[in-house]
This record gives sequence, structure tokens and C-alpha cells, in this order.
Amino acid sequence: VTFQNKWSKPSTPKMTERFSDALKPKGPLKPRVQSAIVRLQKQVTKLDGMLAKLAERDAKIFKRIVEATQQHDAHTSKVLSSELVEVRKVSKVLGNARIALEQIELRLSTAHDLGDTIVTIMPTIGH
Repeated sequence: VTFQNKWSKPSTPKMTERFSDALKPKGPLKPRVQSAIVRLQKQVTKLDGMLAKLAERDAKIFKRIVEATQQHDAHTSKVLSSELVEVRKVSKVLGNARIALEQIELRLSTAHDLGDTIVTIMPTIGH
């Protein structure tokens, strides 16, 4: 085993380990749901930052297009317009990904709250 393999290649679990991990839960569910919610929140925050940078880039490119058009520089405005289209496509994809992650986060939060409620109510039901 070389240093390069240890450094860059992640260790892949064996097939039996993957099956046992899928079949047997790894401890209590509540902490796993909480950590998943936190990870999702971090990802949403990262996407917010990326979207803000893209919006800033969109505004800069749009301003340059306006300036090029005012100076009757058709070639520059055409090239910049193509770039603006690509920036807006990426923004749309990232925006959709952000919404999807927020929906998952909301579902997990709801499940987490429902689990807490059930744990609280169970003694009164008599189980």
C-alpha cells in the first residue's frame, strides 16, 4: 500500500459491512436525525453563499453588457450575454438544490418533533 493510496483513496467498506450497516441501526435514532439536520443546515448555508456570489457576478456581467451595448460593441455584449445565461442557469440549479435540501430538513425536523411527542405521550397511553 502506497502513501498516495492511503492519502487520496477513501477506504471502501466490504459488501458484508455495507449490508450489516443497512440492516442494523447504529444507535439511537434521535441523535442521528439531529446530526443530519445540522449537516443539512450547513449545506444550505454553503448554497446561500454560492448563490450570493453568483448574484453578484450576474449583476457585474449585466452591467458590462449594458455598457458594451451603449458603446455599440455588439461582439462583447453577445459574448457577455452568453456568459450571463450560463451564470443564471447555474443559479437556478443551485436554487432548486437549496429548496430541496430545505424540504428534507423540514421533513426531518417534523419527524424529530413527532418522535419527541410520541416519547412524551407513551407513558400516558400506558405502553
